[in-house]
Amino acid sequence: MSVPADRAGSSQFAAYQPETTAIGGTGLVARARENGTGYDVGDDMSLDADGMGEVTEGGGTFRVLKDADGMLAGTRFDADIVTGAMHLNADGEADKPTLSGDNKDMPGNQKGTMVNAVGASFSVGDLLGGGSATDTGDNIVDRARKEIVKIRNRVAQLVALAADDEGFDLRDQLETQWENAEDFVQDIFNSSEELEKTYSASRVLDAFDRIVEALSSEEAFAAATLKDGPDRLQGLKNRNASQASQAFNQVEWTATAHLGEIGSTRFGAARRKFTNKADGNPATERAQAFAWSTMQDTRRATDVQVSGFASYEGQT
Repeated sequence: MSVPADRAGSSQFAAYQPETTAIGGTGLVARARENGTGYDVGDDMSLDADGMGEVTEGGGTFRVLKDADGMLAGTRFDADIVTGAMHLNADGEADKPTLSGDNKDMPGNQKGTMVNAVGASFSVGDLLGGGSATDTGDNIVDRARKEIVKIRNRVAQLVALAADDEGFDLRDQLETQWENAEDFVQDIFNSSEELEKTYSASRVLDAFDRIVEALSSEEAFAAATLKDGPDRLQGLKNRNASQASQAFNQVEWTATAHLGEIGSTRFGAARRKFTNKADGNPATERAQAFAWSTMQDTRRATDVQVSGFASYEGQT
């Protein structure tokens, strides 16, 4: 087949020209991938096919979403939020909310970014997706168990020392360890009841093991605190089944954050309620507020009349 003279010696090439989409409120541009798997942003950032994800630019992270019209828009969360008027927590201490750092090596990092406020961490994905997020502290009974295990291990060392040294005053040392254990248990469980103690080198470890076992499961804890029960363990305070369940599952604190919006500004408030008692009392609270905007720092108030958008100068 002959080749037309005007095409003789020529070559034809096809090159993909990516569709570009501005990400509203960020100053960034997303480039659609040829295989339809998502978007590329900048040199090494990306978004999922549904437009959701996070991109980092200029010291801040933008949480990007796609609206009902298919347009991309980002909400900026600065890496270190600094305020002109410092936030004060319930204790009157200067504090400020922060955003967890961007870890590009962590799979699903878009869902793992956290707002840190009131001493708790809240999922940005939960806040933007459903308007609220929660966080909880450590379990109080488990903390007590770990502390008793530490004391039990010290007791084991003391028993071993006494076996090697006839002049070692084991009882005096055991009295100190029992006092430490009793003070801790009475404080955690709001009890004045004394622990059942033994100072015998052959039985003291078993006595501590009974306490550890009673704090290791809800069933064992319920049995150890049941009044007149066959497995009742002196020092843990009487409880019925419901009270035992509540005490065993008590955490040091619970925290909730809520996020709302007005136009392009997201605003939120967080509250943490905490206690150091297994019975949940006494409890104190701490509250904090935070806000971020999709609007760029370079826009001015005069832009509102033209585009409906403007942003602060300085910090929020």
